Parts: sequence; C-alpha cells; structure tokens
Amino acid sequence: MQEDIHANLASVAAAEASGSYGHELHAMDFLNYAYLQVGEDDKAKAIVTKVQTMDPMAGHDMHEYLDMAPAGFPATFEIEMRHWKKAASLDPKMATKAGECRHHLLGTRDR
Repeated sequence: MQEDIHANLASVAAAEASGSYGHELHAMDFLNYAYLQVGEDDKAKAIVTKVQTMDPMAGHDMHEYLDMAPAGFPATFEIEMRHWKKAASLDPKMATKAGECRHHLLGTRDR
C-alpha cells in the first residue's frame, strides 16, 4: 500500500504542476483511500478538507471528478471510518455545485 501512496503523491504533484485539476482529483481520490487503508486517517481527512476548498472552475478536465468530489470524498472518509451517522447525514447535493459549473462550461444546462 505504501507504493500506492507514493505513486499517488507523485501523480498529485505532477497534476498540480501541469494545472490538470481533474487528474489531481483523480489521484487524490486513490490517495485518500490508500491513507484510510493504512490508518493514516489525519492525512485522509486533510485530503477531504482540501477538496472542499478547491475551486471547480480552476480547471475542467475529467468532469466526473468535478461532480463527485465534494460529496464523494467525505462519503468515502466517513464510511471507511465507520461513522455511520455522519455518513448518513451527508448531503449528496454537495456535488451539484460542481455539476452546475460543468454545465456552464459545456453549455449543457438546458439539454
């Protein structure tokens, strides 16, 4: 699992350096899960927190991550931590803000 962590840290760094926002989120998703699997819960929580503060308009590649991340990252964290009540209380509509940005970028809002 440590190899996965190192590989995903390198992927996050490469994505950040290239400005590839969606690919950064993709690597962060795998990194979040890897941290949870080895008990590095604080590092996983830091990723969840970072995702909540990222600007979905900063980049627009890999749109599915722009939609999923605000709701999916906290859900993965809470479920893996077995915080059942917290997981159940999460608002799946958190993902819609990024989805609205995607529709704006693609001009698909009314399709």
